[in-house]
Amino acid sequence: MLEVPLEYHRWRLDLFLAAKVHRLSRSRAAAICRQGKNVRLDPPRRIKPGTILYAGDRVTLLRPDESTGEAMPIEIAYADPWVMVIAKPSGVLVHPTARIFRDSLAWQLKAQAPPGEHREPVHRIDRETSGALMVSRQLEVVPVMRQRFAREGTREIDKLYVAVAHDPQGRWGLGDTAVLDTPLGNLPNTVTQVVMGRGDLPSRTDVTCLARRGEAALLACKLHTGRQHQIRVHLALEGTPVQGDKLYQNGEDFFIAWYDHPDDPELLAQLKAPRLLLHAARLGWRCPWSDAWREVHVPLPEDFGGDWGSTPWKKDEDEACS
Repeated sequence: MLEVPLEYHRWRLDLFLAAKVHRLSRSRAAAICRQGKNVRLDPPRRIKPGTILYAGDRVTLLRPDESTGEAMPIEIAYADPWVMVIAKPSGVLVHPTARIFRDSLAWQLKAQAPPGEHREPVHRIDRETSGALMVSRQLEVVPVMRQRFAREGTREIDKLYVAVAHDPQGRWGLGDTAVLDTPLGNLPNTVTQVVMGRGDLPSRTDVTCLARRGEAALLACKLHTGRQHQIRVHLALEGTPVQGDKLYQNGEDFFIAWYDHPDDPELLAQLKAPRLLLHAARLGWRCPWSDAWREVHVPLPEDFGGDWGSTPWKKDEDEACS
């Protein structure tokens, strides 16, 4: 809700929205006003782009729910009485937002849960990242496992990601290993997402090059800390960003241009991939209820840059889940 201050007295509604809502153009504000259904005025009156506002008016801009609400296929890679590990597809949000609610994994898991079962993600991975995601099956499991994920780098949780890095200079040779430990933190920025960069928070990612193909390197990335966007930022700081990374591959100006024109073919061609090529390939954890070690792998999806051959992080299924 936005209250109209004195300096905006007698402004048009579309101009006021464009001035007060970050990255909302006048043309887009006018289109929203013409539709009418997502704008509310107090005191109430007709909504149109040229509606005149007065100091003290209250304007509410509603975000439409873009969800379809259709049942989403959920692939279960592992399940026991306490948790399951699902193979999250790229492009799906883990937790709901104002614009995407029913198409989030959290909502779908709850909607599809059998009677008496509490299904809830205990950690998160980015929307475009695919792979292993742990889900509780009992309410009391949620705080226990969330606490363990918050202590990444201990003997309780082990996560390994696989990334395709854009590496035209050959930074990563086959079999190369490195410890990336640049401290990270939030950066001041003008974009709509959190942007990470060099900072004060201790961060460590162990990287091994598994394969190369042209300018691309397939990297195994083991997390020892859990900073936001950690793998993406550490690889970008090495000059080898993850292919398809709209935020870190080509800089902030590119992200702003893509945000305004997400279907521009010239912009998409610069990403080297149709989506962020980052995949949670392996998830291991020590079970609080039995002290046994569990480990699950999720194979690379078909859209992950083609056939990369063998998968060295993959373990025998009987060994992984014994």
